[in-house]
Amino acid sequence: MSNFDPKKYAGTWYELARIPNAFQSDVWWIPRDTISSIQRITQEPEIQGYSVINEMCYKWNLPCCKFLFGEKNVMLGDAWFDGKSSFKMIFHGLLGSMALILHMLFAANKRIIAPETPNYHIKKIIENKRGEYEYVLVTGGQVGEENLAWIMTKRHPDTMQEKHFNVVKDLLAYADELGYDTSSMKLHSLLEKRDV
Repeated sequence: MSNFDPKKYAGTWYELARIPNAFQSDVWWIPRDTISSIQRITQEPEIQGYSVINEMCYKWNLPCCKFLFGEKNVMLGDAWFDGKSSFKMIFHGLLGSMALILHMLFAANKRIIAPETPNYHIKKIIENKRGEYEYVLVTGGQVGEENLAWIMTKRHPDTMQEKHFNVVKDLLAYADELGYDTSSMKLHSLLEKRDV
């Protein structure tokens, strides 16, 4: 897409649909399912890029897992805009996040090394009447090998009305045109109730 503005993209995004993937389903040998995911993107001049926080809320198949691991998992990451409509994005995991914090606190060179090629691609943005980014279709993977996709919104899902569900339908149709198997997408519970 053209005329993409990364500063307008920054903010809080709520996941509405996704193609199933490993890091949002099973963890090690313990079955789980992500029932909601929130992504927060903030501009960070210090690294000349953006900080990314993914907050995922899980439904554990085994009751003891909720006690051991909690209901939420937070992943820290960083992203660099490629000047077009993609980001070079990297997540650090638990140990990586701890190392990153120590690095940012004590290292003389605080620059974080970005991935060599973009891996987070903005395929379509829907703006509201104020010109703010409100819905997005994002794909993940190296250029030409993108096998992941998400539909997200800056509008809290609980406030969505019929016209907003129609926007999601349009984004699903567009993802289908791009060759993604939208029939396999896991939908937010509100979309499932509406049979989107």
